[in-house]
Amino acid sequence: MSARRGARREQPPTGDEDAGYGFLAELVAKTALAGRVVYWFLVVRQRVYRAPLTETVDYLANIRLRAFMPHPPRRLGRAVDALLRFGGRRPSSLVRALVLFRLLRAQRLPAQLVVEGSHMARRTGGCAWVEVAGVDLGPSPGGRHRSPGFRYG
Repeated sequence: MSARRGARREQPPTGDEDAGYGFLAELVAKTALAGRVVYWFLVVRQRVYRAPLTETVDYLANIRLRAFMPHPPRRLGRAVDALLRFGGRRPSSLVRALVLFRLLRAQRLPAQLVVEGSHMARRTGGCAWVEVAGVDLGPSPGGRHRSPGFRYG
């Protein structure tokens, strides 16, 4: 028999196939990440207004457990930004930055929380963001056109 023109040929296996579990593994990883973001949001939200900022940062920086499934830092920044939107409302940049700070520290990355100078005078105003090796990872708008006042971590 001759092969017809346009007929599909069987391709040899490349080894990249994982029997369809790639989608499931990715779904589990994203669900676990969403759960961690929401959990740490609740913890941070409770602590940030009850304790001084330095105590809260020290609490979040001390890691007992390592992240099970590490994610790239930029993906974590986007995930925190996307998951912590409730309708048209978002938590303050300090709360979002503290959640991102905790998730990056769980991956043993040298994250630093940067708080704009005016933020210490008014807890609800100002801006905060997270940097790793001098790279701004968010939350948006981050440190663009801002003057860093204090660094923690």
